[in-house]
Order: sequence, then structure tokens, then C-alpha cells
Amino acid sequence: SLSHCVGPICGSCVRSATRQAACRIAKSRVVGPSTSDRVRSIGSQICGISVYGLSIHAHTAVCNTHYRQLSVGIFIVGNEAVPEAEWWAMAPPNVSVHAARVTAKSPWPLDGDLKRGAEQFATMKIDAAVLAHTTSSIVGGKGWDEKMAADLTAIIGNGTFCTTTGLDQQAALKAQGIKRPFIVVPPWFADQSVKAGVAYFAERGFQPAGALRYDPGPGWRDIAPG
Repeated sequence: SLSHCVGPICGSCVRSATRQAACRIAKSRVVGPSTSDRVRSIGSQICGISVYGLSIHAHTAVCNTHYRQLSVGIFIVGNEAVPEAEWWAMAPPNVSVHAARVTAKSPWPLDGDLKRGAEQFATMKIDAAVLAHTTSSIVGGKGWDEKMAADLTAIIGNGTFCTTTGLDQQAALKAQGIKRPFIVVPPWFADQSVKAGVAYFAERGFQPAGALRYDPGPGWRDIAPG
């Protein structure tokens, strides 16, 4: 059987797929208890299963016959500017993206920056939030993703749909019927992190066909420090 890649993919493809999926979400009239299931199903189809947390989930709320703008909150690494820029590039006009930056060791604990960001998102009444940190998912251990999503939901409240990169990756693979993904990880992942990533999927019912650390070439890896 053919294996599929989980990892960095073409930026233009991601933007196009995400824009189409988010537009379908915005036009959806699904509300109530089934909303999060519908949102996860749509979000799983956008190929946003990369290790960078490039996935988008949002749900709609109906006020009379008009739809409100969708707002998505992302928890990202404190010193990274790229994820936030990529999200804005992918988001359609009716979706706003808001970043909470986290500086902490992996897996991220629910205190400090993460808790403060969740509390701020609560006051903003965002529609969805994603803990976009793959390393935390793969080293957090069994149940970490589910617990963090539940804890963030409790803090943010307001019916906000909360998820993690790990949960999104699993949902995307299941939605596409992929059982043997080929794992592609960023160039900065150490050997231990690569093994942890493969184990993460294997422990959750998938059978990785292999793994590859992405190499952007000498222009990236041969640059002298400083």
C-alpha cells in the first residue's frame, strides 16, 4: 500500500486548501453539540497535518441570519515569527488569527505563558484555539493531547473548540484513511525527537512507513553560527 507524508508540504497548496476549507466552515449552518465534530472533520481535510501545526479549526455561530467573523487563537513558540505569518497568509478574509506566545520546556505545562494566553483568549471570546507545538504532543506521553485540549477548553470557555497539533494530525490521517504515513520532520529535530515522532503515531494505531528529517540544503545547514 502507498504511504503518505506527514510533514512540511507546499505552502501554496496549504494556503489554497485551508482557504477552501475555512470558506466551507464559514458557510456551514451547523451549530450546537455537533459543531466540534463537523469542524474537526472539515479541518482534517485541508492537509494541514504538518509538524508546524499548520491546521485550522473554527466553528460558526448564528446571530439572526448573519455569521460572525471566525477567530482562531494559536499558541506558538515565543521566538518564532513564521507560524503566525503563515496562518495569516492562509486565512480567508472572514477569519482572524490571534497568537499567544509560549516560552517553556517541552511538553508545555499549563501554567505561565500558556495559562496566561488561555485566559486572554477567554476575554476575546475566540471561536477556536490550537496548541500548535508538535514537540509537546510527541513527548507529552499518552493522554497529554486530550488533557491539554480539555484543560484549555475549561479555561477559555465560551464554547471554544480547543485542540492540539497531535490531535489534528491524527484526525487528518483518519479522515483520509491513511494507516501508514511517512513522517517528515523539520531539520532541527534531533534523532531522539525523530524516534519520538515515529513512536507517537505507532502508539496511536498507525504504522509509519518510515521517517525523514527534511534537509533544506547547504544554504541552510552550512551557515556559520553568529
